[in-house]
Amino acid sequence: MQLASSSAAGVVNSSSPFFIVSKYGTKQIMLKQHTFNRHICRDDVTYWRCSQVSGMPRDRIF
Repeated sequence: MQLASSSAAGVVNSSSPFFIVSKYGTKQIMLKQHTFNRHICRDDVTYWRCSQVSGMPRDRIF
């Protein structure tokens, strides 16, 4: 995969995954208008998580 480059019309083909750079400078994968952040790297396998995932609340209510 390579970093995305815009075409003359400014539209990038989103039918296959490609890398983009976030506003913080980290690489993300873009696939069908969804972005994914690198989550875990183990040996030669990288797991990606949707960038819209929110964590569970840290406060407990009893």
